[in-house]
Amino acid sequence: MNNFLRSLNHSSLCNTQKKGSQSAREFLEKKPEILKRLLVQAQAPLKNAAAVNSTRWALFNGLKLTGLPIEIGTGGLTKYNRTVQGLPKTHWLDAACVGKSTPTRLKIKTHQPLLITCFGRGGRQKAAPNKRLPIRHNPLKPIKGWLTRGYSQA
Repeated sequence: MNNFLRSLNHSSLCNTQKKGSQSAREFLEKKPEILKRLLVQAQAPLKNAAAVNSTRWALFNGLKLTGLPIEIGTGGLTKYNRTVQGLPKTHWLDAACVGKSTPTRLKIKTHQPLLITCFGRGGRQKAAPNKRLPIRHNPLKPIKGWLTRGYSQA
């Protein structure tokens, strides 16, 4: 262990012993700027987690309304299913291991999922402001030879 790590371990050990069973507010009451920064940092992950959870449940409830069979599971169950089957941790394999209905043995016929990339095909904005003219006409780009309100001739 080099000197830096040794001194780092020593200083954090000393601070842990000084803090004892005090709360962070009590321990840092003489250092309000550090306490303020610590509390702001502690709240940030909670806001992110709350946003993720509310989005997850909104998505789940929306999918339930379709009437299609849907199943959710905990992260622990997903990890258990994946580990029992000896699969590596990847998003696409985790998606196959979610929930109680995961089969005892998955038949995976590929080592890489299909990679799909979307490309923009123009914008929906028909008119755009311009520096010189108040409005600039911005026609949509043709898609496979078709334009908006295009007609086919037989």
